[in-house]
Amino acid sequence: MRAPAPPRRLLRWALVAASIGAALLAGELALRLAPSETLIDLDIYRKVDGLLLLRPNLDRRHATPLWDVTIRTNAEGFRDFDRPAAPHETVVAGLGDSFAFGWGVELEQTLYSKLEQAAPIRLVKAGVPGTGPTDYARVLELLLESADPAAAVLSLFVGNDFSDVRLGGSDQHAVEAGFLTRATPPDSLSGKLRRLAIHSRVLQLVRFASFRLLGAGSPARIWDDRMREFAEVH
Repeated sequence: MRAPAPPRRLLRWALVAASIGAALLAGELALRLAPSETLIDLDIYRKVDGLLLLRPNLDRRHATPLWDVTIRTNAEGFRDFDRPAAPHETVVAGLGDSFAFGWGVELEQTLYSKLEQAAPIRLVKAGVPGTGPTDYARVLELLLESADPAAAVLSLFVGNDFSDVRLGGSDQHAVEAGFLTRATPPDSLSGKLRRLAIHSRVLQLVRFASFRLLGAGSPARIWDDRMREFAEVH
């Protein structure tokens, strides 16, 4: 006997699902080919000998319900301008985490940019979000080799710097394709969901659209735990 033909309704739903899948795949590919991306989670990170640093020569738009700013890194991998020190300027290393980096503001509005504008110094802005005091000395060692600063300024934020020491600084994070994740076992459900949320450009765009539709002041906005943590701290 011949097997009964599948009902037309089942075929119709299968066709709809295949069409949606193809559209999502095409959208993902198109967004990955775009020269500049709107991201909620930033793919700006790298690890060098276990130290969390930033990738060089990046240009990103960082958009959340609270801000919409440009993130650019220079050839050395810092959120800083590409310019040498003038003859009358003293080179100073600027260390710290996301507060020194300027999370949520443009480069010209950051703490270290304001300080540089107010004094005859060339302040190398080496803030790296996600790092802690145990990492700053290692970043300074890198700057002593490349920039030869005469002094250093340290931005210490008591809101999370001490907990960063307890959690191990750079060791608490993993970096995947430039994205920052918790050092969560890859087979855990939270780890898998986190990786899906940050790796998919389509999901990034959907989250961005939901922020805009819900509005910055809406209590119903949906954030994952890490974005909520950043918002509460900053």
